[in-house]
This record gives sequence, structure tokens and C-alpha cells, in this order.
Amino acid sequence: MGTAFVTGFAGVSLSLGAFLAGLLVSESRFGSQALGEILPLQILFSATFFVSVGLLLDLSFLMRNLGTILAVVAVVLILKAVVTTASAKVLGISAGSSVAAGLLLAQVGEFSFVLEQAGREAGLSPAGLEGAGGQTFIAASVVLMALTPFLAQAGGALGRRLESKAAGRAAAQGGGSAATSGPVPDPDLADHVLILGYGRTGRWLARRLQRGGVPHLVVTLSPTGAAQAEEVGIRVMRGDYSKLSILLEAHLRQARLAVIADDTLEMAERTLEVIRGSRPELPVLVKISLEEDAEELRHAGAAFAVSEEDPSHRALLAELLSRLELELEDLPPEGEGEGASADNEDDQAVTYELTLDQRRSEGCSHLAQARAVSPEAVDICPECVAQGDRWMHLRVCMTCGHVGCCDSSKNRHARRHAEATGHPIVRSLEPGETWAWCFVDETIL
Repeated sequence: MGTAFVTGFAGVSLSLGAFLAGLLVSESRFGSQALGEILPLQILFSATFFVSVGLLLDLSFLMRNLGTILAVVAVVLILKAVVTTASAKVLGISAGSSVAAGLLLAQVGEFSFVLEQAGREAGLSPAGLEGAGGQTFIAASVVLMALTPFLAQAGGALGRRLESKAAGRAAAQGGGSAATSGPVPDPDLADHVLILGYGRTGRWLARRLQRGGVPHLVVTLSPTGAAQAEEVGIRVMRGDYSKLSILLEAHLRQARLAVIADDTLEMAERTLEVIRGSRPELPVLVKISLEEDAEELRHAGAAFAVSEEDPSHRALLAELLSRLELELEDLPPEGEGEGASADNEDDQAVTYELTLDQRRSEGCSHLAQARAVSPEAVDICPECVAQGDRWMHLRVCMTCGHVGCCDSSKNRHARRHAEATGHPIVRSLEPGETWAWCFVDETIL
């Protein structure tokens, strides 16, 4: 809207501004998310557009000037098909795909009506035909729109034939298969695991699947999470995974199973409902914070749901691997010991737990909630990093493995997490420190 306003203020039409803004957004990393957000409106506006164009058509004019209109249709079809095909070839797309795109986009587009209106306001008319020019333009547009499904079908068939011939020539020359300079579809996007969410559990699963060579794709709306995934070589897609359009672009119909790693019950339920509606047979595994929420998700159709109140990470991984017909040993085991491992270069998980003396402490009545935990981050406060803030000391929640900053830090994320989740005990993550603290009983362990 800002781009459209600026272009309109500069004397250019709002339509052109909106068109330019759309181009910019579509090329951004959030293009898929933007499409998912506006898709319902796009369908509504497209229907309005086609109905409006149809109402503008004068059938008597079409019949009286049929020869002229068909000639205009032929010129537009040939010109647009040739230009689009040549443009695609210049971009390195294969001949078959270029031809298919050329015929698919040969019709008069919506933006042409913007140009026609701008020309009319400037005293121009299509082909200099004055009043007849407008009706000729509309009639040719309607005919081309009606032909589009048939052109798309013909383009697809012709494209496949050209691809087949190219592959045959390459095989005859001993090349094995046709070389393509355009993007090659990644085989990992078939029979893959969809990881929906890139929080602590999402990161944990993605890295272990990456080590085991299991095809997977992470979908997240978090810019920080997406950047972190890309930094370690994980394939990631930015978007709201509760929207069907995003899931379909993530190859939901080709996926082997899906993992919803989102602590929010509402988001998990909505995503599960969308997946069940599109692929009811797809196994869906869900990780959630509370056990009662996990039970609700199981009734909603989740094949497996686990809460942070159980040793969730290991259980979720074991279930995931069993459904992939893999053994747990196919991936590196959890690390052992109470401190950070000296050999942590391969990012092997490190386990923290209370000592025997700490578990025997009489000053804390919440020791039953303490478990062995494996935090993903041991040297940063992820929430502070996301906010661009600094921290003093780090603490790990001994119930779920959440890492947050101490009470001496600006944001006190460790305490905030304890108050929000009811997980009372944290352990120091500072080098050489093994003490723990109970926020409720206000006692050191």
C-alpha cells in the first residue's frame, strides 16, 4: 500500500504502484507467505475481474467484426508466446518448459487493462481505431481468456514432447540424460519429512535428520529461525504452515510424514486440521507443551503427540525414526554428562541433570519436575538474540531444556519462562558452575 501511495503521489497510477510492490514481494523470501495471505482475496478479485470483462463484451460487435478480432487474437497470441518463450530461454529454462510457459501466458493479462485505461486517458486508442478500438481490445481479451485452458494443455503436451526428444538426443550421444541449465527439481522434496516450526524441538529434529541423510524441509515464519536453519545447510521455507497454500508449496502431497513442532495448541490444532483435510492418510507427529493438550491432539487425529512434561525429544525422535523404518542408532546418540562436552564441534547434544546431592535437597519441594534435558543452545539466550539484546548469565530449565538469561540480565528470560510454564528449577550454564535454583521455593540446590 505504501508503494502504491508513493507512485500515485508521484503522478503514476495506483495500479502500477501495486504491480511494482507485488513484483518486489514475490521475489522476496516471504513471497510464499504473502501469496498464502492474499490468496482468498486473489480468488475473489479474479472472479470479479473476469465477470466484469465478460459484461463489457458486446456480442453484436464481436459477430460484425469477427475477422478483425481473430486477426488481433492471432497477433497477440504469437507475439506474447514468442516473447515469453524467448525470455524463459534467456533465463536458462529448458526448451520444453519455455514453450509451455509461452503458451500458458499468451492471453491478455490484467495489467493490459491498466495500460489501456492509461492510454485512453491520454487520448490514445488501441491500434488507432478510436471507439471501435476499445471493443476490439475487450473482445480479443475475452477470446484469449476462453482459449487459455486449451493453450495450457497444448503447451504442456508440446513441452513434454520437446523434453523427451532432448533426453533421447542426450542418451544417443552417451550423455546419459539431458543436461538442463535451469533449476533441477530436488529429489529430497519427494518422500520427505515436513518439520513445521523451528523452535527448540524443530532444530533438534532437523539436525538429527540432516546427519542421518533423511530428506526433510523446515517451514517457519520466524526470520531468525529461517536464517539459523540456512546457516547450517538445512532447507527451509518461510511461511505460515497453518495455511494450505504454504503446505502445498512445501510438497505436502509428496511428504512421507509431518512433524508439528509448535508449543501453541491453537496453531497445532489448526495445522493438523489443514493437513487432515488435504492428506488424511499422512502420519502427523506433534510436540506440545502440556500433556492435556497432547491428549486433545491425539483425539484430533495426530498419529503421535508428546508433551514437554514427558522426555519429549527422545520419544519424538524414536517415534519419527520408527515410522521412517530407521533404527535409533542410525543417528548420533544423546550426549552424556553434566557439563558441556569438550568435543562439541559436531553439535552433538549435551545432557544436563541434577546431581544426586541436589536431588536429595530438603529445601525444594519441586524436585520431581527436574529431568535430564538437552538444550539446543548452551552459549546464547535465543530470545535475547531474537530481540538484539545482551545478557549476563545463562540458565537452563531442568524440566524442558529452555535456555534463558538470569535475573541480573535485562530481560530475565529464565524467570519469565518459569512463571509462564510452571517449570520451577533452573541450572546454571556458566562454565564451572553446577548449582541450581528453585524460583518457587527460592532456594539454591
